[in-house]
Amino acid sequence: MSNSKITSIIAHIDHGKTTLLDSIIASTGYFSKSLVGSLRYLDSRADEQEREITMKLSPIKLSNGHVFIDTPGHVDFENLLFSSSILSDNHIILVDVNEGITPRTYSLVKFINRDRCVLVINKIDKCSDFETVDLVLMQINGMLGEEVFGWQRNNIVISSATLGAGMSHGTFRFSPKNTLQQAFKTFKTLNAKIDKNDVDQIIKKYGIKFANKKIIFSTVMPLYEAIFNTVDHIYERIDLSVLKPLKIDESSKLNTTDVNEPDWFRIDNELFSVSFENRPSFYGITTYGVLRNRNEFKRENVIQLMKILGGKVTKGDRLYSCSDNEQRYVVLDEIYDFSIDGYTKVISFEGPGLVYVGGDFLKNSIISTEPAVFSLKRVPTPFFCSRLILKDLAKIDDLKSVIRAISFTEQNLKVKLNKFSEFEFKCSGNVQFEKICYDLKECGFDFMTKESKKEFREFATKIAKIKCADASIGLEVIIGPISLFDKSLKAELGIKDQDPRIKFSEPKNNIYCIDGENDNHIIESVLDIFTDSGPVIKERIINTFFYIKSSKDMNIMFFNTLKNALSDLYLQTDPSICPLCLSILFSV
Repeated sequence: MSNSKITSIIAHIDHGKTTLLDSIIASTGYFSKSLVGSLRYLDSRADEQEREITMKLSPIKLSNGHVFIDTPGHVDFENLLFSSSILSDNHIILVDVNEGITPRTYSLVKFINRDRCVLVINKIDKCSDFETVDLVLMQINGMLGEEVFGWQRNNIVISSATLGAGMSHGTFRFSPKNTLQQAFKTFKTLNAKIDKNDVDQIIKKYGIKFANKKIIFSTVMPLYEAIFNTVDHIYERIDLSVLKPLKIDESSKLNTTDVNEPDWFRIDNELFSVSFENRPSFYGITTYGVLRNRNEFKRENVIQLMKILGGKVTKGDRLYSCSDNEQRYVVLDEIYDFSIDGYTKVISFEGPGLVYVGGDFLKNSIISTEPAVFSLKRVPTPFFCSRLILKDLAKIDDLKSVIRAISFTEQNLKVKLNKFSEFEFKCSGNVQFEKICYDLKECGFDFMTKESKKEFREFATKIAKIKCADASIGLEVIIGPISLFDKSLKAELGIKDQDPRIKFSEPKNNIYCIDGENDNHIIESVLDIFTDSGPVIKERIINTFFYIKSSKDMNIMFFNTLKNALSDLYLQTDPSICPLCLSILFSV
């Protein structure tokens, strides 16, 4: 059965993703609406429940054809957002209205397709004024540089996921005046009536039997209805025909000298590229693996989540599995459809849609009836290093086998055994490593861990500029790699080689150039604080220049604007990370 409406839900940690999905699942009658907000149904791992954070991808398929993927909000699992973006057609980005736009939000929006995204402004029940809602909308549109989200466009939902309540333009039916402000007012009016116990008419109108706040809200303005409505509205504009013929020149053809070779076919987007010499009858992509039986860490127990881009596949088919550096010809052993209840074996599956497959397929690969040239883009680099030392060295081979299975369920993981019989792990962060250790302990291994002393830094890789639109602030900021702070840029800014405005920040090797009419020591302090803990991996920013021009008196508004501008602009410089190296000059 095809399931082509695939939507990933992304958000900063604790903004309400998993609760939103609880509300959607409860709408099917799978469990009581009263459990929404406390059950965290998709957080099925014990450590997820203990930490109260999502640590894996959790896709669910509903009977109406919608598939939703719950994604982690923690920065250590950002690589899983990359995987979910490949598997999905569009996104829901969820923002806690009271916390607003966070630095994490800026890093999340790079995964979305602006034409295929819904903004959910959550926790409306805890928001006292509409100006806060409007500010979130203005900030996220400002961050994207255009008016992506608008109430009249039907790509905004205001919600309280814990109450199971939400409204969109397409589901608002309480007033002829269908505006975002009127929807907010309606929410607050209903809340006030419930608090005053003035709900007799509402209970009668909607046939409500058990009149508590959650039941009333989820009945009068059901959140799931608003979500389905906005996603369906977006899907009316989606072109799923992603594979299109593309004529390429002779020099680009692979392994051939035949100038009469037929046209190639290619998918090339911001996430991956793949080229086929001949159009395949079936093609899909895998980016994530799970254990069919939760506690059995064996490679043969791994099934991979595959997005079928086109065609039909049948158990027993022989298919090519092509990664960026390897190719295999593999038998498709098993096919599993899935639902809220779990996995179901099927004989065949026709796309587009998501399905689990079993077989010796490569991780992160194109699976097709024709050989392909495939490459992923934005491949992350693991920077967290730790060592694991087994107490019983006789179990080294057993641990190798378990790690092989885990390598399919974790992205951005590299492991090697060194000459001291220590397992050296590289991954995205401490929380991901602790998750892996939790699984290894569940498998009965007894071990010690020792974090590597290697440190990392972050730095800008391209120039980004911003000029505050508020004339009363008078602020202009430029950030970029120190290598590009050259003569041409200095000339453009009116800066001389020995200009007293240029200051070097040691030992971070940053350059501050502050062009202001006031005491600039406070601006330097703001820069020192910002560069001590960058927004990407919370490590020092190095080898980066900061140009700040201020023409007005400094006040609280100025410094708030400056701090926000630094965070926003730095993320636009495509920051990268690198290990810290010690440079020593010997003189003999």
